[in-house]
Amino acid sequence: MTEQQLGLEGIQPLPQRFTIKQASEATGKSTDAIRRAIKAGKISTTRSPLNDAYEMTLEALIRAGFTLKNQPTTTQPAPAQDLEAKIRDLEAQLERERTEKDRLFKLLEELPRALASGQKRHWWQR
Repeated sequence: MTEQQLGLEGIQPLPQRFTIKQASEATGKSTDAIRRAIKAGKISTTRSPLNDAYEMTLEALIRAGFTLKNQPTTTQPAPAQDLEAKIRDLEAQLERERTEKDRLFKLLEELPRALASGQKRHWWQR
């Protein structure tokens, strides 16, 4: 049966609610981290009428900056301009890392000569 046949068309489902422990398991954060966020007012909660436990919605968790672990991701293909910009950024990063690697190798090559010179130098004389 469809939603239309059941008369459920346009009815929004209730938001999924999490207890502190469930939120901790869903986000991979500790229960203390969830409690600190509640105490700081970052997560809005309600009290369960059944057991008086704190409950929060998924939306409240996400709004507070928490992300769900093992959350299915939907990736959309990036426009060509974004890919080109990302490639340029990665190439620039690679060039910076090569320059740093070359500088470190040069220092390593000079190290034996500096050690052999026998001069005792203090750290402030460098």
